[in-house]
Amino acid sequence: KPQSNVGQNAQLAGIALTAASTAMSMVGSFYAVKSKQYELKAQASALDYQKTMAGINASMAEGQAMAIMEAGQREIGRYSMQAGQVKSSRIASTAARGVQGGVGSAAEIIASGDVVKQIDMLTMNSNTVRAAEAQRMQAQNIRAGGIMAGAQAYGMRKMAGGMDPWIGGATGLLSGGSQVAMQTAMYYGLNPYSNRGYGYA
Repeated sequence: KPQSNVGQNAQLAGIALTAASTAMSMVGSFYAVKSKQYELKAQASALDYQKTMAGINASMAEGQAMAIMEAGQREIGRYSMQAGQVKSSRIASTAARGVQGGVGSAAEIIASGDVVKQIDMLTMNSNTVRAAEAQRMQAQNIRAGGIMAGAQAYGMRKMAGGMDPWIGGATGLLSGGSQVAMQTAMYYGLNPYSNRGYGYA
C-alpha cells in the first residue's frame, strides 16, 4: 500500500498539473482572441482616419485644379488684352506714317502678330488644362485610396466581430479537459485502493 500511495499521489499531482495547465491555456486563448479583436479594431480606426483624410485631400486637389483653370484663363485674358493693345499701337503707328494698314508689309506685320497671339494663347490654354488635369488625376487617385481604406476597415471590423474570445477559451478548455478526464479515468480505473472501489472483487 505505501508504494501504491506514492503512485496515487503522483497520479493526483499529474491530474492537478494538467488541470492548472488547462486553466492557463483557456485564459491565454481567451485573451489572445480578445487582443486580436482590439488590434483589428485599432487598424480599422486608422484606416477610417486615412479614408477621411483622403476625402479631404481629394477635395483640396480638385479645388487646386479649379484654381489652376481660373488662373490660366485670367492669364490668357491679360495676354489677349496686351496683344490687342500692341496691335492697336502698330496700326496707329502705321497710320501715323501714312502707310495703309490693310495692304502690303503693314498687313503682313499685323497678321503675323495675330498668328503669334493665337499660338501663344493656345499654348497657355494647353498648359493650363494639362496642369489642371494632373491635379484632377491626383484627386481621383487619392479618392480611390480612400475607398480602398474604407473597404479594408469594414473587412477588419467584420473579422473582429466574427471572433469570439469565449469560443477560443472553450477550445483550450476542451483540449486540456479531455486530458484531465483521461488521467482521472486512468487514476480511478487503475488504482485498486481508491474510494471508487474499482478493483475489488
